[in-house]
Amino acid sequence: MRNGNQNLSGAGVLTRFVAINVNMGTSQNNIVDVSTSSFDVPAGFLAVTNGTFKYSKSTLTNITPFTTSLTIPSTAGVWMNSAVSTMSLPAGIVVSGKLSNSNGTLSIGDVTNETLLYSGGTFSFTGGVTNVAGRFNGSAAASVCNFNMSGGSFNVPFVGSNNTTNAPFQIATAGSQFNMSGGTILINREGGNTNQDLGYVNLAGSGTVNGGTLQIGSATTPGGSTFKINSTALIPNLVLNNATATASLLTNAITVTNTIRINAGTLNSNNLGITLGGSWLNQGGTFTPGTSTVTFNSTSAQTLYKLGGETFNHLRFSGAGVKSFSSAITSSGNFSISPGSSVDVTTSNHQLTVRGNFINSGTFNANSGTVLFNGTLAHTIGGSSTTNFFNITLSNTSNGATLTNAENLLGTLTLSGGTLNTNSQLFTMVSTTAATARIASITGTGDIIGNVRVQRFVPGGATGWALWGTPISSALSLNDWDDDIAISCPTCPDGYVPNFISIYSYNEAAVGSYSDFAAYVPMNTINDVITPNSGYWVYVGDGQYTTNGITVDVTGTVRKGNQTIPLTRTNTGNPADDGWNLIHNPYPSPISWALLRNGNTNVDNAIYCFNADLNGGAGASATYVNGVSSPVVGSGGIADNIPMSQGFYVHATANTNLAASETNKTASTQAYLKNASQNPLSLLRVNLNGGPYNFGEESVIYFDQASTTNFDKEYDAYKITGQDPYAPYMALQNGTDLLQISGMPQVSGTYTTYLKTLTGYNGTYSLTSSENSLPVGACVSLFDRFTSTTTDLTTSDYVFNLSDTTTVARFILSITLNTLLVTSNVSQPTCQNNIGEIVAIGNSAGPWNYYWKDGQGNPIQTSLNKTTADTLQGLYNGTFQLEVTTTGGCDNNSSSFSIIGKVNPTALFACVDTCYLNIDPIVVFHNQSSNLVSQTWDFGDSITSTTYAPQHQYQSIGNYNVSLIVNSSTGCLDTLSKNIVVMNKPVGIKDLSLNDELVVRTLQNNKYVIEQDLRTSSDLSYILIDAQGKIVLKKDKQSVSQVKLEIDLSTYVNGM
Repeated sequence: MRNGNQNLSGAGVLTRFVAINVNMGTSQNNIVDVSTSSFDVPAGFLAVTNGTFKYSKSTLTNITPFTTSLTIPSTAGVWMNSAVSTMSLPAGIVVSGKLSNSNGTLSIGDVTNETLLYSGGTFSFTGGVTNVAGRFNGSAAASVCNFNMSGGSFNVPFVGSNNTTNAPFQIATAGSQFNMSGGTILINREGGNTNQDLGYVNLAGSGTVNGGTLQIGSATTPGGSTFKINSTALIPNLVLNNATATASLLTNAITVTNTIRINAGTLNSNNLGITLGGSWLNQGGTFTPGTSTVTFNSTSAQTLYKLGGETFNHLRFSGAGVKSFSSAITSSGNFSISPGSSVDVTTSNHQLTVRGNFINSGTFNANSGTVLFNGTLAHTIGGSSTTNFFNITLSNTSNGATLTNAENLLGTLTLSGGTLNTNSQLFTMVSTTAATARIASITGTGDIIGNVRVQRFVPGGATGWALWGTPISSALSLNDWDDDIAISCPTCPDGYVPNFISIYSYNEAAVGSYSDFAAYVPMNTINDVITPNSGYWVYVGDGQYTTNGITVDVTGTVRKGNQTIPLTRTNTGNPADDGWNLIHNPYPSPISWALLRNGNTNVDNAIYCFNADLNGGAGASATYVNGVSSPVVGSGGIADNIPMSQGFYVHATANTNLAASETNKTASTQAYLKNASQNPLSLLRVNLNGGPYNFGEESVIYFDQASTTNFDKEYDAYKITGQDPYAPYMALQNGTDLLQISGMPQVSGTYTTYLKTLTGYNGTYSLTSSENSLPVGACVSLFDRFTSTTTDLTTSDYVFNLSDTTTVARFILSITLNTLLVTSNVSQPTCQNNIGEIVAIGNSAGPWNYYWKDGQGNPIQTSLNKTTADTLQGLYNGTFQLEVTTTGGCDNNSSSFSIIGKVNPTALFACVDTCYLNIDPIVVFHNQSSNLVSQTWDFGDSITSTTYAPQHQYQSIGNYNVSLIVNSSTGCLDTLSKNIVVMNKPVGIKDLSLNDELVVRTLQNNKYVIEQDLRTSSDLSYILIDAQGKIVLKKDKQSVSQVKLEIDLSTYVNGM
């Protein structure tokens, strides 16, 4: 044949060749392309010397070009390009020229060890399926090839390879070239005959790899197979896809340019490194990291995932692409981020566990996640970047962890095992508007040593006084606050506002009122020592009247372990003025006041903080006792959780100590004065508002059965004056005690107390009830002693003029709640009518208001100003609450009712309707009833049963009425009856013929005809026998050629 390309094409019915010899010049680029609609050739028809044979037939015709093993010369080639056909090379081949597959199936070899060998050959796989029975490797140790794949699949070994030297896929020479941009190389079976575990070897020295997949194992891979991988060439994607298969690295670390996907099976690094430019997706397999390092190095986004969490040894990140956790990740060795790289645990806050060192020289986005250090060797935490950790947990009981760089904590540090050594590095507990970092309760062998910088964000608002302390146990002076706030004193570096000192401590032993100026001890110099356990009055603000939020920080050793806070009470003759101690939260964490006090009876149960934002910016006391806050939490109040660095007053009734411990700490991370929730007790919150500067004061009365009408240190809180002596002041006056919160026993009848309102600013003020959770119907009246005016505070505010000359309690506050008797009737559901109702009516003159609620307190019906009884209908089950009040009265009745629903069962069963004593005398009853707890069967023969699904044997024929009675858990019944006929063998004819020619036909009930054509004339007789074998009918017919017998059994008894 000639140089150039040739085509065999056309739509002829028959195109037949006995042999084709391709000898086209001297180049494999000369192509003969077969695309005829018909192509009829025998096996072994092809010889190629020069040029390429290309098979492109569009309809199905399978061909076998060669039947023996041969070599495709360097100037020749074979190209499969028929999408619906198969080209078979059953004996294997050696390629010195070119072998291509762009479409269809190319099968090389058909038994074990029939191979595809190369000797300088070129391979081009752009599509189709290529199956190699044995293996793919060089014909000699030094053989090279040029392997190119952009599509299709290359499956090897398709049958098997027991060669103990060469892997199923092997490019073993650096002089080879490997290019891959698509398609899949599937290693389906391991090579070797015992424990060689041969798989994939690719030592090609050149080429481009940017796509495609190396797949290890499939559904047809024999169980327990192991595939060794040894590749210096890039691997595009690596997929493991057999549950019992193992892919194990052999000699070289591998680089996967895209994704590693472990659908099933095990990937064993064999202590060799893995570098990948895509994602790590473990969908249910196992990774055995050994001592390896896995490096994620892409400039594009990468994901790490395994359901339940993946475990690596050393884990390294480089490249600008963000590396995102889609599951928990464990690094049993070192976890490192290179400069310019970023790791994100995502908003799912997946935990990172590190058992080695943490080295961040890039960016680690912790979101709200936790980094757990739980190795057995000492950890270091460092790198060149400062990491913003959210939560850190150290649980290394043997060695702990040491910082080697500055680090930040935004959430919680948990120390349960080992010591965290800050190592002279700047470890900052960050405080923001949203949250403040904390150190949780230190347990086990946990500890922290070295300096810590503790921040405390002070919210903006009114410029004014605040109560401060520090969680630092090492020596501090006021100078440690001076870098964050301006401090005024005669020698202070920030300057001195005449006659204004901006920091004071408090002296409990001062004679006189608790608020006497002598009790406040001014600072001397900026170098004054900050006394442990003592709170301070600090004037804070960056503006004259208002301030922005300010972050204050102090550095030193944090306070930890058990702490003793001494409290004193100096008797100066007035119990209400003696024993006031200004202390602070000692720990770098919020604490619980209830846990700190721990029932100490020498300390009142109330705490008192000052908030400069209260009372219109004039400042006032925020108070908490027994679950009640004044003002409300979230509006400047404080509750049981005391923020870190918060100063507060307590009132001691004797010299005593508060024994602080790590267990006092709580998980709250909220800002000053805005934490926790309050006890839902019945209460009345009364507010004084108005004046020239829009002031606001508050007093609270609440009801607790354990309290009394006298001052109770467990239930009441004193009123503490603010720092502006002219600002309005309001208190509940109980004898000589002035209270901000007053606990009272449950009101019955009328409770009356004086309400004292004072001001240094004349003006118009109002008294209002901002919260009223008293029982419905309670009356709240305010009597103005100056004007003799009475106001119903449940419906109206009281507006009045308040003068600076007022010195006594002007108002009387009355709460009235009388008991209203109610007559009620509950109609419980019955089995016949499964709907209940409740009827109630007040016993007063009426009219009445009815407030119905369900068991969770949700309103379900309200009837107002009703002169008759009220009914709650349509009730099936549950608890219901009713409050009844007299319209315009001050009474209440609270009742609770239980509706006990009925459960109606449904009787249902299945069984046969006819039973034959001589065939199957046992009747099986299938119980299909619902909502039952018990059942009773009556079989109609004086025998009963309580079995759920019984069996019963009748003893005699007859008609029996079977009844099932079922009972529910609430005593309701249901009955179902069925009739069962019990008889002997039924009347009828059964065909027991030994031939297929006898036909039995049914004419009507118990009437039959038997027909058969006889081959010759014969005498005929038939006999009818009952169940006991007795002949009851016998007839003879002579010389008939056809059987046609009409038999009427209707006159015979059962059992024929």
